[in-house]
Amino acid sequence: MGVVTVTPQILIPFAADLAPEKRRASAISVVLSGLLGILISRVLAGVIAEFRSDVGSRWKLCHAARLPLQEYRLHILQDSLDNGKIFGH
Repeated sequence: MGVVTVTPQILIPFAADLAPEKRRASAISVVLSGLLGILISRVLAGVIAEFRSDVGSRWKLCHAARLPLQEYRLHILQDSLDNGKIFGH
């Protein structure tokens, strides 16, 4: 699990490097919103799992809590890409 803890430190500079200079902040914000969504879903799943006795259900709850957030974020990203707000298209 320690391998994925460096993901933000790798993805944020990578997104900044790939984006044009005028769109760098929006590219970083997209990456950060995805990482924040993952964090929020794990916290929410932990809170829900406190009320359940099955330890194995925590991962299921984490993924179940992530799906609506991920779907919402994908709609925002698609709208931004269609309107040319990200990466200068």
